[in-house]
Amino acid sequence: MTRPKAVHACDFDTILPCYIYKKIFRKKLVFDVCDRFAMAYISSKYKLLYSTINSLEELFAKHSDALITVGEKLLDTFQVRPLQEAVVMNCSEEENTLKRIYYENRCRLNIRQEGSESGRSRNIFTLVYTGNVVKNRGLEIIVTAIKDLHDVKLVIAGKPIDRKLLHILVQAHNVEYRGLLEPADALALNSFSDAMVILYDLNIPNNNFSMSNKLFEAMMCGLPVITNVSKEIIEEVCCGTVVDYDDLNAIKEAVTSLRDDPLLCQRLGNNGRRAFLQKYNWGTMEQKLFEIYENLL
Repeated sequence: MTRPKAVHACDFDTILPCYIYKKIFRKKLVFDVCDRFAMAYISSKYKLLYSTINSLEELFAKHSDALITVGEKLLDTFQVRPLQEAVVMNCSEEENTLKRIYYENRCRLNIRQEGSESGRSRNIFTLVYTGNVVKNRGLEIIVTAIKDLHDVKLVIAGKPIDRKLLHILVQAHNVEYRGLLEPADALALNSFSDAMVILYDLNIPNNNFSMSNKLFEAMMCGLPVITNVSKEIIEEVCCGTVVDYDDLNAIKEAVTSLRDDPLLCQRLGNNGRRAFLQKYNWGTMEQKLFEIYENLL
């Protein structure tokens, strides 16, 4: 029986057995936090439970050998941290099949955009959302914003957690639901769309600190984004438009700007693609993870 020299706990729900292993066998513990558990899953109205879980998470972070989070903002929520800390973003990993899908799609878009303006106007501008169908992801707001827009469609794919909401959404004439897709199929759907919408209700505390992996999927696929999160990255890369969560006019204007200006849409998508290749990809993040283990062991 082998005993690894280090254990890697992903989020609060796996930390206890890993911490016990660390103490019993005197090994190293890496605490990898994608979401603060209390912020993500416990209502703040349950003050005692919320505070207890938060305090326990802080304690485990303090006594780990390395703390990893998906973003600087999330890292800053920890009051006391171990000597080793790092931000390892949940970036996407591109496979050869997805590269082929991407380049085929870029060729298709380039041909379309080199044609006449009237030719472009006959195409449907497709927004894509891939993720859980729930109320705190702005789906109702997006549908309301685009319901009267010509040549605009929203394609949704994901687990229908809120089936009542899904039933309401698909009543709109320009909304299509593709079901729950395999990851590769969801990425292919992204690649053959025109833009991605990523909206999070910031009244949920955890949404202010988490990092959406959908942003990195959009970058990989060369899609511009319309979002209310990750403002720093959007401004750095210039790969989309930042809007307020419930600002219907701003969302509508962002959609029409991309629909009516194919070159803008292409430029923002290309910016994201370039940033993905240079920086925001799993290969780059993986090296940071290797460095953490090398320093520990």
